[in-house]
Amino acid sequence: MLGWGNAIALGIALAVLAGAPVEASGASLVLKAADDKAAPLQDTVVTVTPVGAALYDGKALPEAVMGQKDKAFLPHVLVVRTGTVVRFPNEDDIKHNVYSFSPAKPFQLHLYGGEEVKTVLFDKAGVVVLGCNIHDQMLGYIVVTDSPFFMKSGPDGSARLDGLPAGRYRLHVWHPRMQHEDEEPDREIALAEGDMETLSLSLAVKPDRRMHGMMDDGYGY
Repeated sequence: MLGWGNAIALGIALAVLAGAPVEASGASLVLKAADDKAAPLQDTVVTVTPVGAALYDGKALPEAVMGQKDKAFLPHVLVVRTGTVVRFPNEDDIKHNVYSFSPAKPFQLHLYGGEEVKTVLFDKAGVVVLGCNIHDQMLGYIVVTDSPFFMKSGPDGSARLDGLPAGRYRLHVWHPRMQHEDEEPDREIALAEGDMETLSLSLAVKPDRRMHGMMDDGYGY
């Protein structure tokens, strides 16, 4: 286990599983994330950035969707590549006013609803915190990354990233409720063709602010 700081106990098991099947060419990285009480931790984001390699592959990026339903952002955390256009459909029968003060993308979508769908281009890497001027309990995040390789844990705390070319990578871990994020340095790993490695995380997290109807200040926790 490798410690990534005093506030977060990160157990990183980066041991190659000899003989494990690999579904795609290249290497695979498996994520298993839990909180400090050993409960599965959804919405843990791991960006996997090639070291010394070009990030732009010339491919057009598909649009992504950050919905609004039942006075909540769906998904709570969306991960996109830099240069992605995100659509903001409102599926509620009331209007929302979506905004962000985050340095990576300050914007405001004035009151709208019905069939009107607004879009925003996210052209700078960083974490964008979303809110609604009308409903304080609405809180969402868009993680914008320059890397083409990333994954986000599901309800069971797990995720899997296949098809990583052999090489060295920098791993960055983020969660919307993670404590002392700035104290956690990135880590580098080396992957060979056919490797399958497991990243096991135990993160100390703060309570979910959506339960208290509080809006973030735009700079994250």
